[in-house]
Amino acid sequence: MELRIRAGNRAPGIILWNGESMNKLVQFIKESYVELRKVVWPGREDVVSSVKVVIISTAIIAIVLGLVDVLLLFGIRLIF
Repeated sequence: MELRIRAGNRAPGIILWNGESMNKLVQFIKESYVELRKVVWPGREDVVSSVKVVIISTAIIAIVLGLVDVLLLFGIRLIF
């Protein structure tokens, strides 16, 4: 995709598209749509099980980090 920046009467940074660039953009969007139609999307069961794994692992990590925080706080209070 070719972008040309022209100075002149326009504000700096304004990008002008030529006709070939627009055709390439339209072609890219069409090809992207075709590729998305080929995607095998996960089923409801797969999504639900993945969400469960994420929630459970997040909870476990939060509990472990909370315990480490409490232990470090207890240790610092003992020292000072």
